[in-house]
Amino acid sequence: MVAQPPVERPDSTDFLVNKINDLQRQITELAASTKYPFVISHGSGVKDFQIVPDLNDPNGNPQIVIGNGAGQPFLNTFYSRVYGGKAVRMYDLAGNPVWNQDELCGYGLSAPQMSMVMGADFYGLNRNNVPTSESVIGIGLNVLYNPAIRFSSLVSPNTNSGTWSYRYKVDYPGGSVYSTLRTGLTASQYIVETVLLPEVAMATEVTMTLLATPTVSQPCSFASQLCHGVAASNYYIDNGLPFPS
Repeated sequence: MVAQPPVERPDSTDFLVNKINDLQRQITELAASTKYPFVISHGSGVKDFQIVPDLNDPNGNPQIVIGNGAGQPFLNTFYSRVYGGKAVRMYDLAGNPVWNQDELCGYGLSAPQMSMVMGADFYGLNRNNVPTSESVIGIGLNVLYNPAIRFSSLVSPNTNSGTWSYRYKVDYPGGSVYSTLRTGLTASQYIVETVLLPEVAMATEVTMTLLATPTVSQPCSFASQLCHGVAASNYYIDNGLPFPS
């Protein structure tokens, strides 16, 4: 029995990226036997489709520019020197980039940034004592397309007894990622952290949790601020880390 390739939804991100990559391969093969630039235009020189040299590509491959019919680019492929490969960018009707592959890490999207939510779990409802072992107080379930998540939650202990430790956890198929462990916190705190996810977590359903450990068992209330899927660059900036070379 011959294995069939996976069926991709026509409106999915993977479908669009694969179609663009197929087009890029076909044009590269065509360019090997023809000369470019190659331009299709209408009216008084309004460019609809272009195959032009990509001056950043060390392999000499071209870039594709598809117009929106009004002289502005709608989509283009280009060589990214950041991670050393072709990337894709999509624009709105005013020419603003609205859909970008993440160049820094080479997977996921840097734009658009997608909003995500978390809600209070059993121990985050301000009526159940949080044990002194690490416990879930907030939880959310989302499909991830950006390589990093910026979390923000407000946690309010019921009393000022003892101190608290917090960290976020993201479970994806095959693994988990944790944020930095914050310790020695007291009173109400905004817990803001940004975590970087691996490539295998992209376009998968992930479970996001906030884990809390008090030194004195007591109730607390969890109130999620809006969380966001963000570009990989935000992870390095938010954590004060140098960009990978």
